[in-house]
Amino acid sequence: MINTLNIQAQNAITPTTVPAMASFLEGSWQGEGEFTNGRKIAAKATFHLSLDSCWLSYTHEDRLPNTYKALSMWSIDRSKPSFSATIFDNFRGNRTFVGINTNPDLIILSRKDETKPQQTFERFRYMLIDKNHFQMSYERSLDGQSWKTIDTLLFKRE
Repeated sequence: MINTLNIQAQNAITPTTVPAMASFLEGSWQGEGEFTNGRKIAAKATFHLSLDSCWLSYTHEDRLPNTYKALSMWSIDRSKPSFSATIFDNFRGNRTFVGINTNPDLIILSRKDETKPQQTFERFRYMLIDKNHFQMSYERSLDGQSWKTIDTLLFKRE
């Protein structure tokens, strides 16, 4: 009796699984900006491709007096043809956002939060300014149509 074993490798995911802007974002950045009330904010952001370029790993650390820190992983969701990002933060948050990347110079990560009494929406916007700058904004909405900016930072490549 002869037994044969048929082994198949998983299909490789190419580096194009993250938006084209990912290669631009790779590296370390320093950002400064403000909340809508005028209070200043500063942060460090670091992006790098990981796991055979299938994921973009992103760390965000606010500078004091702000204390927000986050690690997020961005990639294409294999179960559906959409870009997604999962963000883990020091406030014990774990949120998954769906990405919109119709413009090569803009990534929008958005989600609907149904855990609160009133449904809310939130999104992050990452916009390329030039080869050494990008702008990140955090926004909220009650209806998913009218957005209120919470804070905006302009990042400069280190």
